[in-house]
Amino acid sequence: MLQRAGVATVSAELPLSRMRAKVDDLCRERDALRKAASRQAIGPVDIQRT
Repeated sequence: MLQRAGVATVSAELPLSRMRAKVDDLCRERDALRKAASRQAIGPVDIQRT
């Protein structure tokens, strides 16, 4: 939609790809923590945001 309006999107693509990579990393970390917690049978991991 931005390209049709004549707005350059190249400058937005790099930060967007970095954000996607960071989200993917965080999801992998979350999944690993949950898996480790379930192996220890302590229940789900409650991660608090700071």
